[in-house]
Amino acid sequence: RYGDMTLFIGRVRELEELERRYSQKRSGTCAVYGRRRVGKTAMLREFCKDKPNLFLLAVEGSSSATMKSYWRSMSSFSGRDVDPPSDMYDVVDFLKGIKADGKIVVVMDELPYLTDAMPESMSILQHFIDLDLPGLDMFLIVCGSSIGAMMEMVGDSDKPLFGRFIGPMRVEPLPYWECRSFHPHLSEEDCMRIYCIAGGVPLYHILMQGDTVEDCIKGAFLGPYSPLREEAMNVIARELVPREPNMRVLESMASGSTRLKEISERSGLFESSCKKYLDRLIVLGIVEKVVPMGGAKGRVALYRITDGLMRFHFKVLIETTSSVEYGDPDVSYSMVRNLIDEFYGPGFECICRDWVSRNHRCRGIGSWWGTVDGEDVDVDIVALASDGVNEYALVGESKFGNKLFGIREYNILTRRVAAMKGLMNVRYVLFSRSGFTEDMYDLEERGNIRLLTPADMYG
Repeated sequence: RYGDMTLFIGRVRELEELERRYSQKRSGTCAVYGRRRVGKTAMLREFCKDKPNLFLLAVEGSSSATMKSYWRSMSSFSGRDVDPPSDMYDVVDFLKGIKADGKIVVVMDELPYLTDAMPESMSILQHFIDLDLPGLDMFLIVCGSSIGAMMEMVGDSDKPLFGRFIGPMRVEPLPYWECRSFHPHLSEEDCMRIYCIAGGVPLYHILMQGDTVEDCIKGAFLGPYSPLREEAMNVIARELVPREPNMRVLESMASGSTRLKEISERSGLFESSCKKYLDRLIVLGIVEKVVPMGGAKGRVALYRITDGLMRFHFKVLIETTSSVEYGDPDVSYSMVRNLIDEFYGPGFECICRDWVSRNHRCRGIGSWWGTVDGEDVDVDIVALASDGVNEYALVGESKFGNKLFGIREYNILTRRVAAMKGLMNVRYVLFSRSGFTEDMYDLEERGNIRLLTPADMYG
């Protein structure tokens, strides 16, 4: 469960898949990985709550601390003090001897910590899986937050655990439509504002609580002891090594650079090095590579920061450093109110793109950019979709401003669509936080256009 909340939110598909694997007659294995804070352990505890289970949590940097942690869990499971394990052989001997009423789930959480401190543990675990696990009534789950380490551990043919965890499960951040349940007292558009910052990370939503969005931001970010104030820098320090060039890449992107050449020049890195750091940021889910659609100019991909908290740090929080030192959230908020209002637009676009993906059968979705009437312009959402009979192109635009979406904005969009290549049977879906003018609703009634406010999308 998340924090003090009594309701577990989301992860329906992941829990169903774990149940499917668990219900098989033979013993089995499963590898679960995903970024820190994404809720892997909470999900696994939810899965285990009605089953006999043993959680073994490794501790970073210390084999003795890990063995002590394992010993506590083993003793708690047994209902008595067991002999403290001195190495992985002792742990495996314990696993071979445990009895339970039904199939037991054994979770080895933060496995990379164990293998870093005790490299020989991978070979010992391999022998256990190959020789002992088939004769036990057990479901073995390994879990880790270091995405690269977990992928290498179970996917590298040179590693002992290769082939022992077929079909690893990557736990992704929750989609907006699930995260809105963390804030039942807020309006739909305010839930979207929170999601633009917190993304799909459950812990961030738990820590961003308040009667208004302003209260949520002040409490989580703008006080001297705010719990998420340094979170982005902590993620960078733990996940992005070396730290300094990754910071330069993110700073250049936050300043508006979107193409590899631009990011390279602004960050002062060679393109080859810059590409390497961008690829790592994509693996971690911090950056996305945007697919060019409809004959986008040059077909050159764009890069965007999609991690809400990281983008919030570089676009907003860095402007409040001095005021936070004095502990006045109200002063800090007043300094960056305009930046915060401008911040929501790209996040709202991501929410709208996700809505399109969930409500249409898309075989491709991205954005378009090009030149119209001598001006460089873009279109937020372009998808190639099918209704089961006919294929069509779905074009979308998202506006999170204070103005109604009107005929003028629609005509600008249609001129841009006319410059695209290869689009057939064009339909429109338009998103506006503030709503639409009456003539747009008249136009909707004539077909091929759908108008959606936040309340229409999920209300």
